[in-house]
Amino acid sequence: MVKRAGGVFLDFLRADPESPKPLYRQIYQEIRKAVLSGRLQPGTRLPSTRTLSKDLGVSRTTLRQSFDQLIDEGYLDGKTGYGTFVPLELARAGAQQSLKGKIKEETYEPRLPTISQRGKTLTTARVFGSASAAAFDPALPGLDLFPASLWARVAARRWRRLGGSLLGYDQPGGYRPLRHALAQYLRSARGLICDEEQIIVTAGAMQTFTLLSHLLLDPGDQVWIESPGIISGRNILAGTGAQIIPVPCDRFGLDISAGVRLKTAPKMVHITPSRHYPLGYTMPLHRRLELLSWAHEHNAWVIENDYDSEFRFKGAPLPALQGLDRRELVIYTGSFGKTLFPGLRLSYLVVPPRLVQPFQAAQLSYMPCPVPIQAIVADFINEGHYTNHVRQMRMAYSARESALAAEIKDQCGELLSPEPTGSGFHFLAHVAKGHDPVTITKNAKDLGIVAYNLASYYLTRSAADNLPADTWPPPGENKKMDGIKALVLGFACLPADEMGTAVEKLRRAIVQSKKKPD
Repeated sequence: MVKRAGGVFLDFLRADPESPKPLYRQIYQEIRKAVLSGRLQPGTRLPSTRTLSKDLGVSRTTLRQSFDQLIDEGYLDGKTGYGTFVPLELARAGAQQSLKGKIKEETYEPRLPTISQRGKTLTTARVFGSASAAAFDPALPGLDLFPASLWARVAARRWRRLGGSLLGYDQPGGYRPLRHALAQYLRSARGLICDEEQIIVTAGAMQTFTLLSHLLLDPGDQVWIESPGIISGRNILAGTGAQIIPVPCDRFGLDISAGVRLKTAPKMVHITPSRHYPLGYTMPLHRRLELLSWAHEHNAWVIENDYDSEFRFKGAPLPALQGLDRRELVIYTGSFGKTLFPGLRLSYLVVPPRLVQPFQAAQLSYMPCPVPIQAIVADFINEGHYTNHVRQMRMAYSARESALAAEIKDQCGELLSPEPTGSGFHFLAHVAKGHDPVTITKNAKDLGIVAYNLASYYLTRSAADNLPADTWPPPGENKKMDGIKALVLGFACLPADEMGTAVEKLRRAIVQSKKKPD
């Protein structure tokens, strides 16, 4: 670069008055680029604004605006009486990696930081559930049943009387009136033994499992999960470095004797006892007591995931396992995502008294659900709207389950055998011989509906890479998976009068999956 009295000649600098970009911004960007690329080396003195004004034909005010911005950001250093320079500190900081003659060019590819092993596990995990409502999605409630106008009135009243306590930070464990309302509801509706201090409010199920894994597990700790079983929670547990051990299920739920034969030492067991997901079975009393006795003997936590157990269509919902626990081993997890709406992102834990303090302290380290939202839900419960809504959903889901089963028998009698359970959001439908469930799932997606293959709820070898070699596969697991020919079909998200059209699409997906003769 040519030097001259008063600084170097900036032959690269242009200012185009026809450009929509302001002149000062053009000059700022060109000088900044020259500093970063090494074209303007540390210690280089720039021409004065008077000189540059003549060279570029722009006003000194425009140039001063550019220089001031560059000085503020550290690209230039201006000293009264000495001029404007590229700071010498940039060379020491290594900011200019291409300075000719100053820094030797490297001949190898530099190593760049990568995501953690935990991040790799989380980003490669399978995700179930569609972004928008689709027929037969087993994860979605009946969003059309949500009393939006009633919710809006309750919310409006709460927003009109917001006090200082609702505009500040969350309380340890969550908004106390919500925890109090939840404790009353869980004692009466789910048979829990708890008070409000034991309830920890979280911002959704994923945060619930993050808290559980961070507070109760160390990397390498083993966790028993049901196989087949719910997907989302186990992704978080695996992401924290836990070893996920799939334990086969029978008609009573998680088969403890099968788990014992694996010769593992789990620190945690994750189960859905009130309504197994996705099989729909209920864990009977003798198996519940067996599990609690085993957990006490082996010093293991039991995570009770109460997924959709409020929705039992005949008789009262079955009491939770937590109500049988006398040794403070069971941690109960629940969510408003299924009883209200998923976008609320509001869940909760019921922890044993000895865990209250650590969970309250840890909960505040994460991003709690906004306090005003918690207050609205508390009002919704206290005014009786919540129990009424759950009751109405239960009746509607019963009708939707019957409608789906009837449509399948009418349109797909030779292709599918539905197995309604009189509960929950979904049921299984066994696929006729000669049709491939994996292909059905792909075909259904192309037709705008959801039809998950039951086999996908089993832990596959690719997802079990962190297991000890002698724990995979569980006894009989390969045989079970080879024989599974069933779909998991949700009925809660679709009005009964729309079942017929959706089942027509399902039939097309099945017919198109027929295997060709060998």
